[in-house]
Amino acid sequence: MYASFTVNFGELPTSSGSYFAHFKDNSTGYRARVWASTTGALGGSFRLGIGNSSSATATSGQLTNNLSLNTTYTVVARYNVGTGVSTIWLNSTAESDPSVTASDTPGPINITSYAFRQNSGMGTLLVDELKIGTAFGDIAGATNQSPVITMQPTNQVVGEGGTATFSVIASGTPPLSYQWHFNGTNLAAATNASLTLTNVLTNQAGSYSVTATNTFGSTNSQAATLTVNIIAPYQPSALSILTYNVKGNGATNWSTNAPQVQAIARKVQYLNPDIITFQEIPFDLSYEMTNFVNAFLPGYALARNSGTDGSVRSVIASRFPITRSTKWLDGASLVPFGYTNSPSTFTRDLFEAEIAVLGLPQPLHVFTTHLKATTIFNDYTNASIEAARRAAEAACISNFFVTGFLTTNALRPYILTGDMNEDIFRPATNVYATGYPIQKLVSPPTGLQLTTPTNPVTG
Repeated sequence: MYASFTVNFGELPTSSGSYFAHFKDNSTGYRARVWASTTGALGGSFRLGIGNSSSATATSGQLTNNLSLNTTYTVVARYNVGTGVSTIWLNSTAESDPSVTASDTPGPINITSYAFRQNSGMGTLLVDELKIGTAFGDIAGATNQSPVITMQPTNQVVGEGGTATFSVIASGTPPLSYQWHFNGTNLAAATNASLTLTNVLTNQAGSYSVTATNTFGSTNSQAATLTVNIIAPYQPSALSILTYNVKGNGATNWSTNAPQVQAIARKVQYLNPDIITFQEIPFDLSYEMTNFVNAFLPGYALARNSGTDGSVRSVIASRFPITRSTKWLDGASLVPFGYTNSPSTFTRDLFEAEIAVLGLPQPLHVFTTHLKATTIFNDYTNASIEAARRAAEAACISNFFVTGFLTTNALRPYILTGDMNEDIFRPATNVYATGYPIQKLVSPPTGLQLTTPTNPVTG
């Protein structure tokens, strides 16, 4: 079995790397795993390799090419179902071209598909032009092709001093070269598939396009327009902070293609807040928030190292730099605060991001939490127990502010956001079950004050 595809890395993998493509059966039988890592590569470069079904790294089957970011390469992989040997080529036109291999014990495996995966160690990459065949000529080296732009650059709107990125994806026989143009004039040193402009000025507004070239020809992309808005000096009183429970508990798809994620993005983009605190991001998919920011909030900083109850976690995004992020009270005991039921620990955590807000002389400390005790939906018998847990968690947070944070940061601005579940209505009992968590949080020693929003439609 043969497979070929083009790949373009926008962010380096880690030194240990990860595999991102493979043949598979209808279960968990993986063969010809294509790896990316920086092991052995020059600084700023990476390498590709081939791994077998149980490999932890692909070093032994690693190509020696030092590869560059924002460059399109053609990968060819082969799995011999009879011998168990996997092979990888890079930018090859013939099966006799240089390659490396990895071996598996021969055995029956019914190849059903070719798969791409996403993992934290593999960097950021784009793949295209997947071909599958039973002979090398089916998928590679059959023809020499001039470049074709398969993804056009898109219009960008940024504020003065911001960052704009234009990108294209081009197919064609490698190697491909690029030249970006501004209003029809070549831009110096702009020779990658992506063009990033930082600290943008109003005189950089205009038309951007790129020419892709290889040995067999060249092609021009469509023009994309950069609009640069003049931004008035930032006023701290205008700071906007959004807190959003995105209800990701149990979600199995948190990619930028998921309808739920796209709906969240449309609302966030419309509101355009300076800082966003998210609750209920699926804990095992929180790495996808990096893609969320890149796709929908370009230029925003991201903190996602919060604690978790094994289901969800919190994430903070900011248009201003995040200088530090810390999870507090993760697994803290609630016994000192009067809660002794099992488990007697903080359900999730208190997550903090220290943010360098433009115009503020001191950093802003943004805290977010989710005071939701574990329960079964429509089970109202444990309402008082849940209320007691929330009350203890609120007391634990209040104690943290008074005896911890404020002892060294009393003169710094801080805010607490999140899903407090202050009043839980139980239809079965027709009463509210509450341990008064809000009252505990806004007690005078904490310095916190409460703002209660009102629905603008219903009042």
